[in-house]
Amino acid sequence: IGIDPAEGGDSTSMSAINRWGLKEQLSRKTPNTDDIPREALAFMFAHKVRPEKVCFDRGGGGKQHADRMRAMGYPVMTVAFGESILMDLKRGKRQFTEKLENREERYQYLNRRAEMYGDTSILTDPCEQGFAIPFEYQELRRQLGLMPKIYDAEGRLRMLPKTNKDPNSKEMTLVK
Repeated sequence: IGIDPAEGGDSTSMSAINRWGLKEQLSRKTPNTDDIPREALAFMFAHKVRPEKVCFDRGGGGKQHADRMRAMGYPVMTVAFGESILMDLKRGKRQFTEKLENREERYQYLNRRAEMYGDTSILTDPCEQGFAIPFEYQELRRQLGLMPKIYDAEGRLRMLPKTNKDPNSKEMTLVK
């Protein structure tokens, strides 16, 4: 389960997936963000997903929601879209091939957000047999299809920012 919590004008989104694709996606405005951990637990139980397989976007209050759930005994994860590509935490020694793959991935994507989009775009490619997005979520597929694949000067995939922090900026954004 992936959860992108929101406050203000955005919507909180919860997505449950399995190896075949998107099972369910919920999205709604959450003016009372205290609802988010409670709804996350209900979503988790409805899909019979262990807490270790639930991941919050750290931004938009996600870290605080994850901390609250951990305090309740549910060891959920967080991810920061802007962080660099790092190997997932794991106890024990790493194999040389794992370290090599991680090093190569760090030069393939600018940050975690670009990595997640790049991997998802490969999985959802209609020419591949992979990840399915059911018909009822065709708006999601449309939105994903509008996101351009752009690369930095070093050839790493990067994403456009969601919005411009500077109102005078002419840089293209995902919202535009």
